[in-house]
Amino acid sequence: MKMAAGFLALGLMLGACSKSERLTADALYNLERGEWRVVQLTDEDEDHTADFAAYTFRFVDGAITATQADGSTHTGSYREQRDDSKKELVFNLGESGIWDEMSEDWQVTEASDERIVLKDDHHDDDLFDDDEHEEDEVLIFEKKK
Repeated sequence: MKMAAGFLALGLMLGACSKSERLTADALYNLERGEWRVVQLTDEDEDHTADFAAYTFRFVDGAITATQADGSTHTGSYREQRDDSKKELVFNLGESGIWDEMSEDWQVTEASDERIVLKDDHHDDDLFDDDEHEEDEVLIFEKKK
């Protein structure tokens, strides 16, 4: 009986979480388990994916380490935050060079143990309603095999 009550309580807690909270929690859990590679990083009409092709990413206790095959590394940080009642992941890898493209606050739109899809929503408050002005900044990580 106690076990059933525990499962019921867990179900109620999970049900009370917003979709952004569940996705962000899933993304953090998965990112902290293994090595990842960038398979897409686009900012509106610019594709920056190739800039990150040589890097393997690890996420451990708030620190990001991007390592190239020759052993050179670039480090940064990550955290979760609430913005406009939505949970987000914030990456800070610096504002110079290619790292500025990844240093954003990201909403998690998909989270599995093999793939994390993030969207930067900084244009959600635009006055434009037509598709021509929609935000299209996307970052996709896939687990390295």
